[in-house]
Amino acid sequence: MKASAFTTFLFSGVLAILATDSQAEVPRVETDFGPVVLDHPRVDKRFSDIIPPERIQRIICLTERGLIYHNRGQPDYHSLVQADYDGLIAHLIASNEKAGFGHGLPNGNEGFGSRLLFVTTDNQIFEVEILTRGGPTRNVSAILIRGSGINARINVNGLKATAADSRVPSVEIDFGSMEAPEWRGKRLSEIVSRDSIKRIVLTQQTTWLFDRFRWRINLPETQPLYDALVAHFFSSTEKAANGSLAANERTLAELMLLTTNGEMFRLEILGGSAIGKSAEKPIAILLHGGNKGARINVKDFKFKNPKQ
Repeated sequence: MKASAFTTFLFSGVLAILATDSQAEVPRVETDFGPVVLDHPRVDKRFSDIIPPERIQRIICLTERGLIYHNRGQPDYHSLVQADYDGLIAHLIASNEKAGFGHGLPNGNEGFGSRLLFVTTDNQIFEVEILTRGGPTRNVSAILIRGSGINARINVNGLKATAADSRVPSVEIDFGSMEAPEWRGKRLSEIVSRDSIKRIVLTQQTTWLFDRFRWRINLPETQPLYDALVAHFFSSTEKAANGSLAANERTLAELMLLTTNGEMFRLEILGGSAIGKSAEKPIAILLHGGNKGARINVKDFKFKNPKQ
């Protein structure tokens, strides 16, 4: 082997090792969030048994649909909304209602309300989806609580205006903002340092990417797909810009990124709203975190399912 060829070979090998090490810094995507486990010890427990109030570090409102109608023009609108959520959390903590097996869907007379994410001091995360019945006050009827290996329902009865529980932080209702001038023009890896990521959790999936007939998220084929997606996102040179969900788009999946310094980012993977495999390919991501947000386009992502 000539010296120049050997040098090229050696240099290519070093680059490959560096690339492998760089990708290894990102943890694997956790895809077991939310399935029903019939013998899970958290079922038949109260809310405060599942999420002890003294361990709650943050409560983030991922999707805000309001518990009680308030005029957005009111100067104290945000404080009123926050008080509603804080009161609901205090009610859940004090309630003796116990968790039963959930199926991820509301009953016939219920609809989906807001979604809250609980982060505990021991780095567990739980998603709480609020179920409501119709009417101007959006009466809360139950919650669906999901976490690693748990998907349960807890009914809500006798909810009244309740003072916040002093043991838990207030609900962060400004997490989903799409304003972040300091993020514009930056790549994802410049906004969220690759080596700062501690956990990546798949919290929602509305469809199976590239195969619309698979709906479960805890299949063996799921993790390689999301690992490849995350690797692509962090190696991409596409830059953040203003933008949100367009009229012809939908959210295909949602990832939560937890960092070593306690930051949290929500990453929505967007696809087209049409029916068909072309609509299920990711075309952009929306990144939210700390009252900031941006849109980053996704280009040239390819994935071949090893099972196919």
